[in-house]
Amino acid sequence: MQYDKNADGDFSHRTISGILWNFAGQASVALAAFFITPFIVHSLDVELYALYAFTGVIIGYFSFLQLGFSGASVKYLSSHLAFKRDDEMRKVFWTSFSAHALLGLIGMFVIFSLSPFFTDRLLKIPAPLRPDAVAAFRIASFGFLAAMLLSVMGSFMQA
Repeated sequence: MQYDKNADGDFSHRTISGILWNFAGQASVALAAFFITPFIVHSLDVELYALYAFTGVIIGYFSFLQLGFSGASVKYLSSHLAFKRDDEMRKVFWTSFSAHALLGLIGMFVIFSLSPFFTDRLLKIPAPLRPDAVAAFRIASFGFLAAMLLSVMGSFMQA
């Protein structure tokens, strides 16, 4: 079965529209970060801001657990969408969701469990800030799980 690119309207118009919406979404996040970061910097002490930044770095490093599933999901979802294979799309989506959930839970468990190590030995955070630092990493571990699951939704939207 051959895909008819004109069946659902002007293909190039839809492509350009999708690109512009994607750019607008990314630009809005960048603008929000641009305006919110000075507020965060002025609201936190130097040590707390460093903790905030390092928490983001740790979460970013653990994002390697996606193992390319997001890109593969976009590829297969797009292919099945083009040929209107709804059952196959569902299979790809739920397989990707399950894999991301499992990997997200593993990453969450590791970050949650290693929070005291990050704060005490790796970062050598001052004793008065350690309870807050451990709590921040543990909260971020749940954020990591949420980010993993949201990446599946992002893959679905990209397709």
